[in-house]
Amino acid sequence: MIKAKQIFTTIWRFLTSRFLAIVLMAVAAFAMAIASIIPQQGRALPEDIMQWEKGPAFLVKAVELTGLNNLYSSTWFYDIFGFIIASILYCTTRRMYREVKEHRHQRGLWPSVFFHISFIIIFAGGLVSFQTRQTGAVIITEGDTYTGDIYSLNNRDYLYLKEKPYLFDPTREISITLEGFKVTRDSNGKAVDYAASVYAIDGQNEKETAVRINQPLSLSDGENLTLQNYGLAPLLRVIDNKTGDVVGEQHYKLPSNIGKPEKTPYRLPYTDINIQAVFYPDVVKDGSGYATKSQEPKNPAFYIRVTDGYGKEQIKGLLKMGGTLKGEHISITLKDIKYWVKFGVVRDKGIGIVYTGFALATLSIIWRMLPLLLRGMKGGAMEEPLS
Repeated sequence: MIKAKQIFTTIWRFLTSRFLAIVLMAVAAFAMAIASIIPQQGRALPEDIMQWEKGPAFLVKAVELTGLNNLYSSTWFYDIFGFIIASILYCTTRRMYREVKEHRHQRGLWPSVFFHISFIIIFAGGLVSFQTRQTGAVIITEGDTYTGDIYSLNNRDYLYLKEKPYLFDPTREISITLEGFKVTRDSNGKAVDYAASVYAIDGQNEKETAVRINQPLSLSDGENLTLQNYGLAPLLRVIDNKTGDVVGEQHYKLPSNIGKPEKTPYRLPYTDINIQAVFYPDVVKDGSGYATKSQEPKNPAFYIRVTDGYGKEQIKGLLKMGGTLKGEHISITLKDIKYWVKFGVVRDKGIGIVYTGFALATLSIIWRMLPLLLRGMKGGAMEEPLS
């Protein structure tokens, strides 16, 4: 009986030891570092997962068997976090009871207690974050409104830009309108500031604000919209020469890194017409062809090449604002040009809890160290801080 009690005591001491808690925290940190390298199921883009699965077969298999490709949904990962929280909670409770009972007036007791409590809050917030975090993108052209339901999305734009659309709760009355977008440049033409004028209706609340790089738009259900990227969206109209009917007319979102024609392919919806284009925001003609004087759309133009489904060239040439290029069967006109803006969206109910934990830890350290620093400045001997 005594031997069994000793074994139980030894096991209990190990399970509640600081050493085990540190080891588990290290394992959790290492697992999250691995998860940042291996695309996670349900979180990473499908093309990233497909690219990963093309790697060495033995490595892909090993990752699947260990669940490292689905870390944030695996039981063992949450078990580790749960044990860490239980360990810290036990150690803090035991320390509070002992220290309050024996040393309730000792300087540094309460800062140390609250410092340990802050770790419980941080880890609890991390668990909530893993379960509730949702991310996506809202991509809007100037003058357009995004309502966040599947019927209002132009999925082609999202596929083309390789973004995951953010779908709001269909029971919410919400809309986001991009009223305008402005790029401020210095004397050398370098962009120094970006501002998106946004009008948002969120239930009974209405917001009209400027969203900048470090100034997100916060919504009522915990979403934060941050300005991440932008580009130009020309309005192209294509007309059938024989009938005069409009074949297609819509804003075409150019990628932000406009370059060679093959990097800007565009297929007109419901047709086999393909467009390849090089965009010049401020076009000038030089000895080798065309160039741009600045990145501002002052004198915008496309050098385009239009082909049909058989690869036969229909139109080729420079298309300026308001101009039209005619081919054998179709004509294409550049009607207008606006900016499109990508807002990254993050909804995370745990991040506030994590920030609260970090704030409490910081205040505990200041609370503990400030009297010692003040005493040291007065020339007194500094006490050793409580661990």
